[in-house]
Amino acid sequence: MCGIGGLLDLSGHGRIPDIAMLKNMANAMFHRGPDEDGFFIDKGIALISRRLNIMDPQNGKQPVVSNDKNIYAVYNGEIFNYQNIRNSLNSKGVKFFSECDSELIPHLWLEFKTKMWEQINGQFATAVWDSRLNVLSLARDQFGITPLFYGVIDKWLVFGSEIRVLLATGLFPIQQDPKAISQYTTFFCLPSSRTMFQGIKSLSPGSYLLIKQTSSSSFELKEVRFINNKAYPENKFTRNIESKLVEELNTILLESVRKRLMGDCDVGAFLSGGVDSSVLVAMANMLMDKPLRTYTISINHGGLNEAGLAAETIKKLGLNGSILNLSQIEVMDAYPDLVRVAEAPVFDLSCAAVMLQARRVSDDGIRVMLAGEGADELFGGYPWHKISKFSSFLNQPNFNIEQGIVYRMLIETGLRTCGLGKPDYQRFQRMLDLSGGLTGWSQVHGFIILCMQQFMCADFLSSISDYEPYEDIGLNSSWLKGLSRFNRELEISQRVQLPGLLLSSKGDRVNMNSSVEARYPFLDSNLVDFVSMLHEDYKLNGYVGKYLLRKVAEKWLPKATAWRRKAMFRASFESFSFSKPSGYVAFLLSKECIDKTKIFDYSKISKALQDLRKLDSIQMQRVMPRKRCIEIGLASVLSIQCWYYTFILKSGFSAIP
Repeated sequence: MCGIGGLLDLSGHGRIPDIAMLKNMANAMFHRGPDEDGFFIDKGIALISRRLNIMDPQNGKQPVVSNDKNIYAVYNGEIFNYQNIRNSLNSKGVKFFSECDSELIPHLWLEFKTKMWEQINGQFATAVWDSRLNVLSLARDQFGITPLFYGVIDKWLVFGSEIRVLLATGLFPIQQDPKAISQYTTFFCLPSSRTMFQGIKSLSPGSYLLIKQTSSSSFELKEVRFINNKAYPENKFTRNIESKLVEELNTILLESVRKRLMGDCDVGAFLSGGVDSSVLVAMANMLMDKPLRTYTISINHGGLNEAGLAAETIKKLGLNGSILNLSQIEVMDAYPDLVRVAEAPVFDLSCAAVMLQARRVSDDGIRVMLAGEGADELFGGYPWHKISKFSSFLNQPNFNIEQGIVYRMLIETGLRTCGLGKPDYQRFQRMLDLSGGLTGWSQVHGFIILCMQQFMCADFLSSISDYEPYEDIGLNSSWLKGLSRFNRELEISQRVQLPGLLLSSKGDRVNMNSSVEARYPFLDSNLVDFVSMLHEDYKLNGYVGKYLLRKVAEKWLPKATAWRRKAMFRASFESFSFSKPSGYVAFLLSKECIDKTKIFDYSKISKALQDLRKLDSIQMQRVMPRKRCIEIGLASVLSIQCWYYTFILKSGFSAIP
């Protein structure tokens, strides 16, 4: 993958972008493409590329141009059906001058225009300039693997692979978006087009932005989603075709892995002890002519130590495995840099461990890594799917929170145990209406809101009271309402958690910061289409998640590994030592810092810190729910404060005691 950026003059005067500004933009994403830069500059338009050499290092310079010299493009990503598309274009007389998939882009535009994105099976963010029509199109892959941001300022459209590329122009005032904070404290990530920066948007996954000139001095901007709703079936579950489906899934997944091994550089894989990454490395290792390089995180604390389970897979498969030994303090110390890299608050401290792992991978000269993200979102691997299924007596098609007396009693009893008040049922019903009905996700998000917003000040809460983050996700509520609860949960997982957290703060942002491209075999278009057509009992069978995938894994792994229970890779909030804060944690939670941001109420935070110290002295299980709720709330405060001081106040953390 690479880094891209550019500007389009929307004034109609054909202003030529300043070359110094363009170089600043390119330098801001140097880490995404340290091998080469490239520029296309003409009246009213500039395209920028920073290249990470993976395919055909000698001939793959960007921007790329069509044979007729009318279409220019910059491209970040990989096209995994590259050869099929190339052969088709070759048969139509198109001449290619490299082996790079990026060279397909301008010719696909000539052939299909905005329908071209549907032809691509891959991960990508790209910009195409049609000089004949004065049309610019930006596009992003259907899952949101590759980031792309844009904004309009002073009659310039500015875009880039990272927000820092836009900020490098010096055109954008750096201001927070309060609604983004509301969204973050609802989903614990930012999955929509909204960013933390006022006036800067993220192009939605599976969408393109078309900017075309409508008169001498006006342009039209239109964002269009090019991915159709999936076909989730409700057909009867039958075991007599199970063996056939196992073979089909095995074939499709193996082919997906094979395609993601392409390139002119070494390929490795991230390995945990779970079934997802283990089956991928088993397949990749079989396809390679030397033992696969794998990397595993080892921290002697809670859910961050994956070394023991991974070691079994490494030995069994004969892998070239590396264990990254990190201390809990190293991960915690890296957290402020994680927020800088992600350009957003990050709730999950384990993302810092992934960032440090990517640096180790880069130091070893590996540029491409296979990763197992996407399996849980496709096959229903999360624990709340099971909880949701257990409470299926609430699964009425038209469930209404006001009429669910038993449900409200259960919820309020649980919240009292956590030391939280009653939820806003009116808002909760609004969430259900926008997402097609009650799901395990809506219950998780409802709880997260109460935990993460418990320390906000009254004025800030008032400023976001009319905003509902679910409205920004763009879910088709009428279509979702027609699905089963489980399939609704899968769709929301793929639209929220996957692009908002796993592929950003735990994916592209931390990996590409070290010039490492992550590839995701589970997020292959053909595989996703196949899995979406499976009856849900092939995914969550009884209370066993990822059922059919585990049946495939039995072909490649020991049975104990194939059927190992899901383990969430999450860092403990104890890492921040909230009961005895020091260093940047104490600084960011101090009254002086809290008062500067005007988001939180210090009196609430002070009381919570006191309560936490008391709870730490009580060695009883009954206090754990309240303790965890306080820690979730404080982690939310810390992450937002960290972002605010990094980008708004621009306070260097090296100066913080």
